[in-house]
Amino acid sequence: MRSWQGHSHQENKRARTLKRSLAAAAFICAGVSGSASPAGAVTADSLHWAAWDSSLAWGDTIPAVRFAYYASRTLVVPQPEVYLCADTLFSTVVENLPGSAAAYGAKNARDLKMFQRLAHREPKKTSFTWRQWTIVPDSVFDSDNSVGSVGQSWRDRRLPSASVLLQTYSPRLSTLEASVLRYLQMRRLGRRAEGMYVVIGGRGEGYLVDDTVCLSAGLKQIPQSDLSLVAPILVFNEKSVFYPLFGRDDRGGDAALARLVGRLQARAPLNLSPSDSTRITRLRQAADLTDAPSRQLAVLIASGLVDVDNPQIRAAWMGYLGSEDSITVACAAITASDALFWADRLSPLTAELAVTAGTGPLDVALPAVQKEYLSTCGRPAVAADTTAPTEAWGILWSYGLLETAFDDLARTRAGSALSQAAAMSAILHLAGIPHCGLAVHLGGEFMPDQDCLIAGDGEFLYELGVWNRIPDTISTLLRRDMAITGYMFPGRSVRFVPTGVCSEVDNLTVLADLTRIFRWMPHANLAIMLGPKKVIPYAQFMQDLSDDQYRQHPVRWPLEPPPDNPPDAPK
Repeated sequence: MRSWQGHSHQENKRARTLKRSLAAAAFICAGVSGSASPAGAVTADSLHWAAWDSSLAWGDTIPAVRFAYYASRTLVVPQPEVYLCADTLFSTVVENLPGSAAAYGAKNARDLKMFQRLAHREPKKTSFTWRQWTIVPDSVFDSDNSVGSVGQSWRDRRLPSASVLLQTYSPRLSTLEASVLRYLQMRRLGRRAEGMYVVIGGRGEGYLVDDTVCLSAGLKQIPQSDLSLVAPILVFNEKSVFYPLFGRDDRGGDAALARLVGRLQARAPLNLSPSDSTRITRLRQAADLTDAPSRQLAVLIASGLVDVDNPQIRAAWMGYLGSEDSITVACAAITASDALFWADRLSPLTAELAVTAGTGPLDVALPAVQKEYLSTCGRPAVAADTTAPTEAWGILWSYGLLETAFDDLARTRAGSALSQAAAMSAILHLAGIPHCGLAVHLGGEFMPDQDCLIAGDGEFLYELGVWNRIPDTISTLLRRDMAITGYMFPGRSVRFVPTGVCSEVDNLTVLADLTRIFRWMPHANLAIMLGPKKVIPYAQFMQDLSDDQYRQHPVRWPLEPPPDNPPDAPK
């Protein structure tokens, strides 16, 4: 691929025609009415507020936004118990994967030899177990990682998933994070699981408390008499919640919770401004999970186990899907990928990087964004087959199962192609830069599937944390035979299935989208993958689509399990 230096005069001329500014950007997502980039947003903070306010406004018309709050793992949701259920689900999956013990002990996220062995799931490789894990919190990290009290920065208090906390790039855990991991460890090992609660104090510190023990900073036991000094914002476990901010009070059905809250005499003040109070009121409605299927879907998405094409993950979804037919699986994949995009849009990191795009041409804006992205999510390259000093991708310790949000990418310094594409798409969307994405089946041994982004009328390609100018409008990736399994515009994904198209738009829109995308790639040997055993030439698919030969399968929000398969939440 061509480097950023040494562009021809003609290339620079083309790039100059792509000028835009944040203030003038009125980019409307294809298929998302009114979802323009915030006009006049010139600072990271104003962009960040605009992202939250627009999400609250669009929640009624864009169903994925409701689940995006849980995908982002923000604690300002009406049902925070979803996160503990999600972590339990993740633990159940990883404990049954041969080789996962080695994956979570690996030091190099891009160890291809290890990845190959794990990908083949050799039976002799042992599975992850909580017995081997030592949890060491760093109370100093509470202040380093603090975003203040809920009243000061309610939007950015998050609880990373257990999958991320088990293998962070810098091995530091806040006391809240350590408390959640210890809760999960005790639950999985059958120790003190019943009647135990995670308590979050006014400074964001975490405690683990039941009727007989209180573990504080450093997970050291403190006297029960000191419990009255804890000023809680939130008390919760997988079944019960006490969260005054969202009007949650389950004490009536949980005697242990009632006793605990009674001993927590002082409570952190919630000094919300009038505008913040309005936002919280709106969020109560926007993020509320009003039925069992919605709650179960939120658990699945919050777990990070969203790559439903993976057999292990599909098994975890079966209680919700009820069927493994291609349309049902495609609907689930669209639900999860769209929720991940909207979750990334809520990250403060997204706003910070969107501002770095500035107001110049794309051949200036994209390298600037990439530099900050690699600074935030990258690490020194260690593989012998790369000349880049910094890289961002790597999925070894997640065993190829997990898709993680932008904030989690910064904690792990590694992420799958889908995670990287979703994060960069959210950045470009806030910056007002039109783009689209492709899901590609390459059939490789290590990475059979790839997600990439295209911007600037096909001149720029994003793969695994890096933007490249595409020589002759086609990249090295796109020169080879390529089977397209789907595509996306910000917040709207489309998947191909054996009988047609799974999306929330009609076939004419799909036809227009593909015509617009693929006119940039005249030299690629394109094909459309309609299933594992059905790949047809791109030209034939377009003609068949034009002749209305394929069905359009709308996505259901949430999916509706068969009547004989009640949607119980994962235990």
